Amino acid sequence: MTGATPAPGLGARASARYRADLLGTGVVMAAPVTGWWAAHLVGPGPARAGLTAAVTVTFLALGTGLFRSREPRWNPLLIVADALLERRKSLSGPLLAGHLLTQVAAATAVAGGVAAGCFLAGITPPAVPAPGGVHALSEMTAAAAAVISFFAATCTPTLRMSTAGASALAAAVFLVTGAGFLGNPAVVAGAVVLGLDPALALVIVVCQLGGCLIGYGAATAWWPDIGRRLDTLTT
Repeated sequence: MTGATPAPGLGARASARYRADLLGTGVVMAAPVTGWWAAHLVGPGPARAGLTAAVTVTFLALGTGLFRSREPRWNPLLIVADALLERRKSLSGPLLAGHLLTQVAAATAVAGGVAAGCFLAGITPPAVPAPGGVHALSEMTAAAAAVISFFAATCTPTLRMSTAGASALAAAVFLVTGAGFLGNPAVVAGAVVLGLDPALALVIVVCQLGGCLIGYGAATAWWPDIGRRLDTLTT
């Protein structure tokens, strides 16, 4: 469907800046659940709240520093909102949905990296707060596969895939390899904090990911200039 009219890719500089923005957004989005994990690793005690706050603030600061296309501000959450609003002026419908999907994937990858570090250090990460006590391993595997697919698609000359096409591929890999995974940790953790039923959060996540995947497939077929449009947003 998307192979008939391949979208032009981003320029090297614009692509690097866009990916830096994307990674920064992912780090910021992963901050709450990473702090939650840190708190559960140390267990109950007076240091728990302080460690949670310290880890969360560190991730927020790191994410802010990764935003290279605009000057960092004091509130990283405002930067995230700014980025979404900026792109919403030029990206509508499935294009915007696809962009949001890449941000969610980035957040998942960051959280998965934290889980990988725990495994390498011999620490068993706590279960993600989801039905059945889902562990971070399945999520880490799905996220890693999606990220590898994304960068492999954009960096392989024979594929000639744009950021949009590569995002669609990464989304497909994420959905397939994450079949046993019950939702993005930031989404599920946020749902638990807000008192939302985790099962309902799972349904929302599945619908969002599926809708974004279908939307991005349609976007790359209907709007072949998507690469140029993203290029203008990152320059």
